[in-house]
Amino acid sequence: MIVSREHEVLSRLSQFGVRLTFEGDATTGSISKTMFFRNEKGERFVLQRNSLDRDAESLEAECEFVEYLEANGLPGIGAIRMDSKPFFRYKDNVYAIYPFVHGSGLDISNPTQIKEAFAGIGQFLSLSSLYSLKLGTWENRWWSISRYPFEKNFQVHLEESPYAEPIRAIYQTSRDKLFNRLITPAKQGLYKTGIIHSDFRPENLLFEDDTLKGIIDWTSAHHDAFVMEFARPFLHLCQSLEQREELLNVADNHLGFSQEEKKSAFYSPLLLELVEFMWVAGHKDSFGEDEFKRELMDAIERVAAAHDICKEVS
Repeated sequence: MIVSREHEVLSRLSQFGVRLTFEGDATTGSISKTMFFRNEKGERFVLQRNSLDRDAESLEAECEFVEYLEANGLPGIGAIRMDSKPFFRYKDNVYAIYPFVHGSGLDISNPTQIKEAFAGIGQFLSLSSLYSLKLGTWENRWWSISRYPFEKNFQVHLEESPYAEPIRAIYQTSRDKLFNRLITPAKQGLYKTGIIHSDFRPENLLFEDDTLKGIIDWTSAHHDAFVMEFARPFLHLCQSLEQREELLNVADNHLGFSQEEKKSAFYSPLLLELVEFMWVAGHKDSFGEDEFKRELMDAIERVAAAHDICKEVS
């Protein structure tokens, strides 16, 4: 947690004319750490420390992209600029401040919210396809398909990680289709590309009643094959093949996917979850012993669930 540094960070923020008061405990995750603050007017904000060692160019690219989305009617919630920058560095850490959005995460049992979420994702993909990236190639060293350290590191993690036997069996049976349908054609430039959010989970789609009020957490956003955008929602939002096909059809109406791209979308959850398994296995020192075991077992369960989704397409 970064609560112990709250006063130092707040002092740093005062240099930008921002005066905030710490409010409550921090929420933590493996990628970023978050605290909630309130200013003198009673307005709430989110202060996030990012631990992905992101460069200034990618942070600026994120801010410009979300500003573009907001200007075109999509409720993306991006970082607030301070002294023209959407972030500041302090003691080898990168911090950003976001407006606090009132609302609750998507209720996947609510069909009205699901339909609204699918429409929002479709609108997002449409806007992304029209966006001209100003700051070169915006990649993510872990989650960008053009840079997946896949076969190079994967066998090592399989051999060294405990409880990895189920992963090994799944990979052996799915490897050829995973490469032939997704990885190879995407790397060859055969699939449409653009900026993807990459983390459309229920908690990142905020609703007030049945209205989508905000799309948050752009930490993993990057330039990639559009089919990789289905990796999270196919696994975390959609509860059936029917819903996955519905989301795919919404996106297809905006982007016009080929039949090959539509089939490859069903392999995107497996690729992403295999990479996430590698990420967890390779960051054992970032967790306590019990937390590492829990994270690893959760990753293995998600790989198995993603493998089941692959079976839905011939």
